[in-house]
Amino acid sequence: MADLAFLLKAETTNYSGDEPALRLCATMVQVTDDGIRNITYSMVDRSGLADLTVTALGEPTIDYAYAWHVGYHQPYSVDLDRARVMVATLGRVERRLVQLSGQFGRPESFGAYLLRVATVLKVSRFVVWTREPQGPRIPGEYRVMDGQVAVTWLEARERVFHDAHPAAAPAPA
Repeated sequence: MADLAFLLKAETTNYSGDEPALRLCATMVQVTDDGIRNITYSMVDRSGLADLTVTALGEPTIDYAYAWHVGYHQPYSVDLDRARVMVATLGRVERRLVQLSGQFGRPESFGAYLLRVATVLKVSRFVVWTREPQGPRIPGEYRVMDGQVAVTWLEARERVFHDAHPAAAPAPA
């Protein structure tokens, strides 16, 4: 039996070319007895969850992750039917997030935002690779977490990024 989960990743990139940026990413996956599997869009699974991703960015000069976003990242193929399912899924998520913000206020962190998205999608598990797969013969290893541990994991990745890339002191006037 497969359970839905968010696969968490943190990577440092250089979007602007001169300053490192942190990209936090949570992608919908299935956790099966055989491991972590991508959700595929097909005539059987038309849930709108394939390629759904929740992201945030971080910079050395900003103390917290920002630009929280729910969307589809690099979908393999999109026809009109799939586009409709994607729009409906995003609309449902957005409407429910607005309701939750009205009820509880703005989330205090990206981790709290991700937990709200997970609540909307009825996802209670989060996974991280402890060892990435090395081809078909060397499977990866992963750790399953609940929501609070996932928030702690994300916050730790933000701290590691800021420790490795302290903000530059302002130039003297």
